[in-house]
Amino acid sequence: MKQTLLGTAELKYDADGDLQIGTFKPMIKITKEELKQSGIGKCSNKTVEQIQECAQLFLANFFNKISEIELRDIENTKLETNLVSSEYYENGLIKKAKIEFVYVA
Repeated sequence: MKQTLLGTAELKYDADGDLQIGTFKPMIKITKEELKQSGIGKCSNKTVEQIQECAQLFLANFFNKISEIELRDIENTKLETNLVSSEYYENGLIKKAKIEFVYVA
């Protein structure tokens, strides 16, 4: 089965167990072939505005990959969450958790 790391989430809780902040860092990679096909990969002789447009296409490509995962065949694929690290308060409640999301197809 092929595993694709989608990204990591970091969650921070206060001493009462209430979530204070959460961040998500995406890790989906766009391949060189995908970049070539979209025209994003070449920046020679491009203006800053054209490079900004390429960046927008890159972002759209990223969200397209996320959409494909959301519409996946649930019977043949799965989305896993793995605890990477954690910290606890003295009272045993979670203080910080880092979790990675992995798409398995």
